[in-house]
This record gives sequence, C-alpha cells and structure tokens, in this order.
Amino acid sequence: MNKTDAESKLKFLETSEEEKAHGLRRIKRRHITKPGEMTLENCWVEISLSLDAEVLQFFESDSAKINAVLRKEMEKRKLSNELLEDTEFVSRLREKLAA
Repeated sequence: MNKTDAESKLKFLETSEEEKAHGLRRIKRRHITKPGEMTLENCWVEISLSLDAEVLQFFESDSAKINAVLRKEMEKRKLSNELLEDTEFVSRLREKLAA
C-alpha cells in the first residue's frame, strides 16, 4: 500500500493553520471498543510502530502480553509520582537515607 492509498482510507478533521504550517493534519481515530460506554479503560486504538525484531519475537504478536507490560510500567510511574508528592513518605525516605 502506498501513501496515497493509505491516506484515501483516513478521515481528515479540521486542522488549524498552525498545524498545517508544520505539515500536520488531524485524522479521526479508529477506536475498537468493547460493548458499552467507551472509556479509556475499555477501548483500543490501532497504531503502527516500529519495534526491535528481538522484542517482537519475544512477544510473538501477543497484544495482551504487550498491554500487560505497558500497563505495569504505566502504573509504576503513576505510583512513583504519587509517592514523590506524599510529604510523609518523602520525609521517612529522607530519614532512612540519612541513617
């Protein structure tokens, strides 16, 4: 499939002049949702990305496994941000490190 064929399948949305000046265009997302109301937790978005061959081989095209690893990393970052905002935790950590 060439670029023209791919673009013909997209639905373009109104794009600001500033975005156009940078060579960007807005496209309608193609969500795949589970039954019921769509939320971030129950919808999938099809994307294309490049992975190292060894990473792809490890996951063997198992999207559930890829989602689990990415979700774990996302939750780990969320927890670390919450802990850094927790003044009691930071104080206790400071004491522990000083010992």
